Amino acid sequence: MAFSTLSEYKEAIQSATVVPITIGSLATVAGRAYDTWTTAPPVGTAPSTATNPTSATAGALPLTNAGSGLDWRVLSARFSSLSPGQYIVCDRQGHMGGLSGNVTTGQTVGVSASGRNSSGIGCWMVLTIYTQIGTTGTTVSVAYNDSDTVSRTTPAVVLGGTGFREAGRAILLPFDPASTAGGVTYIATATINTTATGTVGNFGISLMQPLFAILVPDTSGVVSAAGFITGSTCGGIPAIPEDACLCVLALSTSTNAIGAGALLVAETAE
Repeated sequence: MAFSTLSEYKEAIQSATVVPITIGSLATVAGRAYDTWTTAPPVGTAPSTATNPTSATAGALPLTNAGSGLDWRVLSARFSSLSPGQYIVCDRQGHMGGLSGNVTTGQTVGVSASGRNSSGIGCWMVLTIYTQIGTTGTTVSVAYNDSDTVSRTTPAVVLGGTGFREAGRAILLPFDPASTAGGVTYIATATINTTATGTVGNFGISLMQPLFAILVPDTSGVVSAAGFITGSTCGGIPAIPEDACLCVLALSTSTNAIGAGALLVAETAE
C-alpha cells in the first residue's frame, strides 16, 4: 500500500533510500528519445539474444529487492540537467539486439514479457539503436502479440537517416490501431520495409514498462526537485516491481541529455 496521510509520506522521506541516476556523455537529437542503457552508469551492454533482465543485470539502476512482505515506493526525485527535458524511469521487462539495418526480410526478436508483468499491460515496445545504422531513410514494422494474445503488426515507423540512425536513439513503436488491448506479451519479428538503411549497424527491440517520469522544465542547469505533490514527477508514488530492471529513457530539448540526480524510495507494506 502507499501512504494514508501526508505525515506518513513526510516521515518516509526522512528515512528514504537514495538511488543515484547519472547520464554521462550522450549526444542527442533535440526532441528525440534516447535509451541510456549503454551510456548511463552503471553502463549496460547491448544485448544479443532475447532475455528478461533483472535488478542484477549490469546496466540496471542499483536497487536490491525490498524486505519480505514489503514494496519499494518512489517518493520523489531530484535531477539536474544541462537542458530541459523529460526522463522516464522504466522497468526493462525484456530486450534483445543484433538486428541489421541492411536486412529487408523478417528478423527474429523473440522478446516476451517477464514474470513481473506477464500480462504486458502498460508495456511499451521500444526500438533501440545500439550501433549507428545507415543514412537511407526507410520504415520498420514489428509483429507482436497484444495482452489479449492476439497477433498484431505495428504501423510502419521511420528508421534510418538523420535523427533515426544514431547510436542510443529510442523509437517508440505504436500499437496496431485495431487492438483494444492495453499491452504486449510477446514481440515476434521486426521487418525493414522495402529499402535497407545502407549500414548493418545494430539495433534491437525492448519491452519496457514505464513507472514514472521526471520533468525538468527549467532552463539549462536548473535542478528539478521533482515531487509527486508538486507535479514535477508524474506517476502517483509508484511501486517498483520485485527484481525490476530499472532504466531511463531520456528526451532532451537540446543536443545532449547529460544530467545527474537521485530517486528517493522507501519500503512500505504490500
